[in-house]
Amino acid sequence: MRPSAPAIEARRLHVRYPGVDRDVLRDASLSVAEGEIMALVGPNGSGKSTLIRALGRDLDLRKGDVHVLGRRLEDYARRPLARVLARLPQDPVSPEGLTVEGLVRCGRHPHVGAFAPHGPRDRDIVAEALEAVEIADHRTRPLESLSGGERRRAWIAMALAQQPRLLLLDEPTAALDLRHQFELLELLRNLNRARKTTIVFSVHDLEHAARIADHVAVLSRGRIYAVGRPQQVLSEETLLDVFRVHSKITAEGDTLTISTLGPGDPLRNF
Repeated sequence: MRPSAPAIEARRLHVRYPGVDRDVLRDASLSVAEGEIMALVGPNGSGKSTLIRALGRDLDLRKGDVHVLGRRLEDYARRPLARVLARLPQDPVSPEGLTVEGLVRCGRHPHVGAFAPHGPRDRDIVAEALEAVEIADHRTRPLESLSGGERRRAWIAMALAQQPRLLLLDEPTAALDLRHQFELLELLRNLNRARKTTIVFSVHDLEHAARIADHVAVLSRGRIYAVGRPQQVLSEETLLDVFRVHSKITAEGDTLTISTLGPGDPLRNF
Protein backbone atom coordinates (compact mmCIF):
# COMPACT_ATOMS: atom_id res chain seq x y z
CA MET A 1 0.00 0.00 0.00
CA ARG A 2 1.46 3.36 -1.05
CA PRO A 3 1.83 5.95 1.70
CA SER A 4 -0.40 9.01 1.34
CA ALA A 5 1.15 12.22 0.04
CA PRO A 6 2.17 14.79 2.64
CA ALA A 7 -0.36 17.51 3.36
CA ILE A 8 2.26 20.03 2.28
CA GLU A 9 5.82 19.60 1.08
CA ALA A 10 8.45 22.23 0.28
CA ARG A 11 11.33 21.16 -1.92
CA ARG A 12 14.56 23.17 -1.88
CA LEU A 13 12.91 26.59 -1.73
CA HIS A 14 14.83 29.77 -2.48
CA VAL A 15 12.81 32.92 -1.78
CA ARG A 16 13.66 36.61 -1.88
CA TYR A 17 11.56 39.74 -1.50
CA PRO A 18 11.09 42.20 -4.38
CA GLY A 19 13.97 44.66 -4.52
CA VAL A 20 16.23 42.48 -2.34
CA ASP A 21 19.30 41.01 -4.04
CA ARG A 22 19.72 38.00 -1.77
CA ASP A 23 17.59 35.01 -0.80
CA VAL A 24 15.84 35.34 2.55
CA LEU A 25 15.08 31.61 2.48
CA ARG A 26 17.70 29.24 1.05
CA ASP A 27 17.45 25.58 0.05
CA ALA A 28 14.58 24.97 2.48
CA SER A 29 12.88 21.57 2.39
CA LEU A 30 10.06 20.53 4.71
CA SER A 31 7.42 17.81 4.68
CA VAL A 32 4.30 17.89 6.88
CA ALA A 33 2.12 14.80 7.14
CA GLU A 34 -1.66 15.02 7.03
CA GLY A 35 -3.20 15.53 10.46
CA GLU A 36 -0.05 16.70 12.23
CA ILE A 37 0.96 19.97 13.88
CA MET A 38 4.28 21.44 12.77
CA ALA A 39 5.82 24.40 14.63
CA LEU A 40 8.39 26.70 13.02
CA VAL A 41 10.82 28.27 15.49
CA GLY A 42 13.92 30.41 15.19
CA PRO A 43 15.33 33.85 16.00
CA ASN A 44 13.97 37.03 14.44
CA GLY A 45 14.90 37.13 10.77
CA SER A 46 15.48 33.39 10.54
CA GLY A 47 12.83 32.92 7.81
CA LYS A 48 9.78 31.63 9.71
CA SER A 49 7.27 34.12 8.32
CA THR A 50 8.85 33.93 4.87
CA LEU A 51 8.37 30.15 4.83
CA ILE A 52 4.73 30.47 5.95
CA ARG A 53 4.08 33.01 3.19
CA ALA A 54 5.82 30.85 0.58
CA LEU A 55 3.80 27.79 1.59
CA GLY A 56 0.61 29.86 1.29
CA ARG A 57 1.55 31.21 -2.17
CA ASP A 58 1.87 34.74 -0.86
CA LEU A 59 5.46 34.99 -2.10
CA ASP A 60 6.94 33.87 -5.41
CA LEU A 61 9.61 31.19 -5.35
CA ARG A 62 12.95 31.89 -7.02
CA LYS A 63 13.76 28.17 -7.01
CA GLY A 64 12.13 25.01 -5.74
CA ASP A 65 8.49 24.04 -5.52
CA VAL A 66 5.67 23.38 -3.06
CA HIS A 67 3.20 20.50 -3.24
CA VAL A 68 -0.17 20.60 -1.47
CA LEU A 69 -1.95 17.24 -1.11
CA GLY A 70 0.26 15.80 -3.83
CA ARG A 71 -0.35 18.60 -6.33
CA ARG A 72 1.94 21.47 -7.24
CA LEU A 73 0.90 24.68 -5.49
CA GLU A 74 1.15 26.70 -8.69
CA ASP A 75 -1.32 24.37 -10.43
CA TYR A 76 -4.16 25.33 -8.08
CA ALA A 77 -6.55 28.07 -9.14
CA ARG A 78 -7.23 30.60 -6.36
CA ARG A 79 -10.62 29.35 -5.17
CA PRO A 80 -9.83 25.61 -5.26
CA LEU A 81 -6.68 26.33 -3.24
CA ALA A 82 -8.70 28.29 -0.67
CA ARG A 83 -10.96 25.28 -0.23
CA VAL A 84 -8.07 23.14 1.01
CA LEU A 85 -5.62 25.68 2.49
CA ALA A 86 -6.18 28.68 4.77
CA ARG A 87 -3.44 31.09 5.82
CA LEU A 88 -3.66 33.72 8.54
CA PRO A 89 -0.98 36.40 8.69
CA GLN A 90 0.26 37.76 12.01
CA ASP A 91 -1.84 40.95 11.81
CA PRO A 92 -4.86 40.39 9.53
CA VAL A 93 -6.83 43.50 8.60
CA SER A 94 -10.60 43.58 8.17
CA PRO A 95 -12.97 46.33 6.95
CA GLU A 96 -14.14 48.69 9.70
CA GLY A 97 -17.52 47.85 11.20
CA LEU A 98 -17.49 44.16 10.26
CA THR A 99 -19.12 41.95 12.87
CA VAL A 100 -17.70 38.66 14.12
CA GLU A 101 -20.29 36.68 12.17
CA GLY A 102 -19.70 38.83 9.09
CA LEU A 103 -16.01 38.00 9.22
CA VAL A 104 -16.62 34.28 9.66
CA ARG A 105 -19.08 34.28 6.75
CA CYS A 106 -16.18 35.45 4.56
CA GLY A 107 -14.71 32.00 5.04
CA ARG A 108 -17.46 30.59 2.82
CA HIS A 109 -16.41 32.72 -0.20
CA PRO A 110 -14.23 29.97 -1.74
CA HIS A 111 -17.28 27.70 -1.77
CA VAL A 112 -20.19 30.01 -2.66
CA GLY A 113 -18.54 33.14 -4.08
CA ALA A 114 -18.18 36.56 -2.50
CA PHE A 115 -21.67 37.83 -3.35
CA ALA A 116 -23.71 34.62 -3.63
CA PRO A 117 -26.40 34.01 -1.00
CA HIS A 118 -25.58 31.55 1.74
CA GLY A 119 -27.70 28.44 1.99
CA PRO A 120 -28.64 26.46 5.11
CA ARG A 121 -25.44 24.37 4.94
CA ASP A 122 -23.26 27.49 4.80
CA ARG A 123 -25.08 28.99 7.77
CA ASP A 124 -24.59 25.75 9.70
CA ILE A 125 -20.86 25.72 8.92
CA VAL A 126 -20.50 29.34 10.10
CA ALA A 127 -22.37 28.52 13.31
CA GLU A 128 -20.19 25.45 13.91
CA ALA A 129 -17.01 27.51 13.38
CA LEU A 130 -18.19 30.11 15.90
CA GLU A 131 -18.97 27.39 18.42
CA ALA A 132 -15.64 25.61 17.79
CA VAL A 133 -13.66 28.67 18.94
CA GLU A 134 -16.18 29.51 21.68
CA ILE A 135 -17.05 32.93 20.36
CA ALA A 136 -20.68 32.41 19.28
CA ASP A 137 -21.94 34.74 22.02
CA HIS A 138 -20.07 37.61 20.32
CA ARG A 139 -21.39 36.97 16.80
CA THR A 140 -23.09 40.40 16.49
CA ARG A 141 -20.24 42.44 17.98
CA PRO A 142 -17.95 44.57 15.79
CA LEU A 143 -14.47 43.08 15.51
CA GLU A 144 -12.82 46.25 16.82
CA SER A 145 -14.73 45.88 20.10
CA LEU A 146 -13.10 42.54 20.90
CA SER A 147 -10.01 41.83 22.96
CA GLY A 148 -6.88 40.62 21.18
CA GLY A 149 -7.54 37.00 22.12
CA GLU A 150 -11.18 37.17 21.04
CA ARG A 151 -10.25 38.78 17.74
CA ARG A 152 -7.69 36.05 17.07
CA ARG A 153 -10.37 33.42 17.71
CA ALA A 154 -12.71 35.16 15.28
CA TRP A 155 -10.09 35.03 12.51
CA ILE A 156 -9.47 31.34 13.20
CA ALA A 157 -13.23 30.76 13.00
CA MET A 158 -13.20 32.42 9.57
CA ALA A 159 -10.43 30.05 8.48
CA LEU A 160 -12.39 27.06 9.82
CA ALA A 161 -15.44 28.16 7.83
CA GLN A 162 -13.31 27.59 4.72
CA GLN A 163 -13.19 23.93 5.84
CA PRO A 164 -9.51 23.68 4.91
CA ARG A 165 -7.49 20.53 5.29
CA LEU A 166 -4.41 22.65 5.98
CA LEU A 167 -4.09 25.74 8.21
CA LEU A 168 -1.05 28.06 8.11
CA LEU A 169 -0.67 30.50 11.03
CA ASP A 170 2.01 33.17 11.37
CA GLU A 171 2.70 33.92 15.06
CA PRO A 172 -0.87 33.23 16.26
CA THR A 173 0.03 33.97 19.91
CA ALA A 174 1.81 37.28 19.20
CA ALA A 175 0.68 40.23 21.37
CA LEU A 176 -1.58 38.04 23.52
CA ASP A 177 -1.29 37.84 27.30
CA LEU A 178 -0.27 34.55 28.90
CA ARG A 179 -3.80 33.30 29.57
CA HIS A 180 -4.93 33.95 26.00
CA GLN A 181 -1.75 32.38 24.64
CA PHE A 182 -2.45 29.13 26.47
CA GLU A 183 -6.13 29.22 25.51
CA LEU A 184 -5.23 29.66 21.84
CA LEU A 185 -2.71 26.80 21.95
CA GLU A 186 -5.34 24.53 23.50
CA LEU A 187 -7.81 25.63 20.84
CA LEU A 188 -5.39 24.69 18.05
CA ARG A 189 -4.63 21.32 19.59
CA ASN A 190 -8.33 20.55 20.08
CA LEU A 191 -9.16 21.58 16.50
CA ASN A 192 -6.37 19.36 15.22
CA ARG A 193 -7.66 16.40 17.19
CA ALA A 194 -11.34 16.91 16.43
CA ARG A 195 -11.08 17.85 12.74
CA LYS A 196 -7.72 16.26 11.80
CA THR A 197 -6.72 19.64 10.34
CA THR A 198 -3.04 19.84 9.49
CA ILE A 199 -1.56 22.92 11.18
CA VAL A 200 1.72 24.70 10.46
CA PHE A 201 2.43 27.68 12.72
CA SER A 202 5.35 29.93 13.53
CA VAL A 203 6.04 30.85 17.15
CA HIS A 204 8.78 32.47 19.23
CA ASP A 205 8.15 30.63 22.49
CA LEU A 206 9.90 27.23 22.35
CA GLU A 207 7.86 25.80 25.23
CA HIS A 208 4.69 26.69 23.31
CA ALA A 209 6.04 24.84 20.28
CA ALA A 210 6.84 21.78 22.38
CA ARG A 211 3.45 21.95 24.09
CA ILE A 212 1.30 21.16 21.05
CA ALA A 213 3.50 20.34 18.05
CA ASP A 214 4.12 16.81 16.78
CA HIS A 215 7.25 18.06 15.02
CA VAL A 216 9.33 21.22 15.18
CA ALA A 217 11.37 22.82 12.39
CA VAL A 218 14.20 25.06 13.62
CA LEU A 219 15.19 27.82 11.21
CA SER A 220 18.46 29.73 11.32
CA ARG A 221 19.71 32.41 8.92
CA GLY A 222 17.23 31.48 6.22
CA ARG A 223 17.85 27.73 6.33
CA ILE A 224 16.23 24.72 7.95
CA TYR A 225 18.60 23.83 10.79
CA ALA A 226 16.77 20.75 12.13
CA VAL A 227 13.39 18.99 11.99
CA GLY A 228 12.10 16.39 14.43
CA ARG A 229 10.20 15.71 17.60
CA PRO A 230 10.37 18.63 20.05
CA GLN A 231 12.38 16.59 22.57
CA GLN A 232 14.90 15.71 19.85
CA VAL A 233 15.58 19.09 18.25
CA LEU A 234 14.97 21.55 21.10
CA SER A 235 18.21 20.77 22.86
CA GLU A 236 20.69 22.82 24.86
CA GLU A 237 23.08 22.55 21.91
CA THR A 238 20.44 23.92 19.52
CA LEU A 239 19.68 26.88 21.78
CA LEU A 240 23.37 27.72 21.99
CA ASP A 241 24.01 27.22 18.29
CA VAL A 242 20.89 28.92 16.89
CA PHE A 243 19.65 31.27 19.60
CA ARG A 244 23.07 31.98 21.15
CA VAL A 245 21.97 31.36 24.73
CA HIS A 246 23.11 28.90 27.36
CA SER A 247 20.17 26.96 28.73
CA LYS A 248 19.01 24.13 30.95
CA ILE A 249 16.29 21.90 29.47
CA THR A 250 14.35 19.32 31.45
CA ALA A 251 11.75 16.94 30.03
CA GLU A 252 8.81 15.39 31.87
CA GLY A 253 6.71 13.31 29.52
CA ASP A 254 5.86 15.55 26.57
CA THR A 255 6.52 18.74 28.54
CA LEU A 256 9.77 20.65 28.08
CA THR A 257 10.92 23.25 30.60
CA ILE A 258 13.54 25.61 29.20
CA SER A 259 15.57 27.86 31.49
CA THR A 260 17.89 30.36 29.82
CA LEU A 261 21.12 30.91 31.75
CA GLY A 262 22.72 33.72 29.74
CA PRO A 263 24.10 34.72 26.34
CA GLY A 264 26.69 32.57 24.62
CA ASP A 265 28.58 32.29 21.36
CA PRO A 266 27.28 29.88 18.72
CA LEU A 267 29.03 26.53 18.51
CA ARG A 268 29.69 26.93 14.78
CA ASN A 269 28.66 29.01 11.82
CA PHE A 270 25.62 27.73 9.95
